[in-house]
Amino acid sequence: MDIEAGRLYNTGNFYGGHICAACDYMRTALANISDLSDKQAEVIIDGKFNGLTENLIPVTPADHPRAGLRLGFKAAQITISAIRGEAATYCFPVSLTSAPTEALNQDKVSMGTISARKFDEQIELVFLQFATHLLAAMQAVDLAGYDDFAPFTKAVHDEVRKLSAFVEDDRALDKEATAVSEWLKKTELFA
Repeated sequence: MDIEAGRLYNTGNFYGGHICAACDYMRTALANISDLSDKQAEVIIDGKFNGLTENLIPVTPADHPRAGLRLGFKAAQITISAIRGEAATYCFPVSLTSAPTEALNQDKVSMGTISARKFDEQIELVFLQFATHLLAAMQAVDLAGYDDFAPFTKAVHDEVRKLSAFVEDDRALDKEATAVSEWLKKTELFA
């Protein structure tokens, strides 16, 4: 600032605190959505709540050789809950970590870049959580009867089934969940 000339010069200094605050808030909001997904997945996967099989295993007669040996979506539910817990760890407000730096030239640092980066990491986690949740939901559709669902649910089911087949016997679902996560990022089906 040139007081004698009455002019203000912008030297490129800026403050991005608004970016940090927005990302801090969005991480908390996303953690709450993640928590809701965890609760919804519980209702889908736990047979006590929905009239379906426990852990969404295929209907298995008691005398079947695989009776009692299938875990179904038990590990998927644990994964969903674990991601919910990790998503919540991203909620600490980065804006509180500001400290003076550069010989006090920057007395209040916005930390906006760090907050935005943590938000991006959290988004990736929650996409994986939603993908795992969606795999469970589509398993439930198959068990409940595909024909009884609305056209939109059938359309989602058909797309997910291109990436992940019905879980008859236990198998790792990590690669399939990752594929569904990538599909969720680019599909316009939910728009």
